[in-house]
Amino acid sequence: MQVMGLIEKVLLVDDDGTCLFLTGRLLGKLLPGAEVQTAPNGAEALGLLREGAETGRQPQLVICDIDMPLMDGLAFTREAERLELLDFGSTRLVLNSSSLLFRDIDRAKVNPAVIFVPKPLTREKLLGVIG
Repeated sequence: MQVMGLIEKVLLVDDDGTCLFLTGRLLGKLLPGAEVQTAPNGAEALGLLREGAETGRQPQLVICDIDMPLMDGLAFTREAERLELLDFGSTRLVLNSSSLLFRDIDRAKVNPAVIFVPKPLTREKLLGVIG
């Protein structure tokens, strides 16, 4: 099943190359034709958002791991909001983690527009976010 909609660009942020690869493949099946960018940490993801802001092509979906080096997903979310690099009215931001500790989930609720989805990301979980 393909998902139709307004998602033309996706940003995946994760320091785990396997997660990036698998999620990218899954998104390729669910959102054929969507551009998928990847970044290994929040700092590089902010750079991609800045580039998108300059060209007027921001992602409609950002999926970001919480636990990463250099800049974790929570700091990335706060900084993207502070710098106004994301319009939370038109971009869905999904934070994910393999940690099910309640303190991590509570910390993930940094913005009411941010969705927390535990890893692993599956077809069903992604359909719940983009469907």
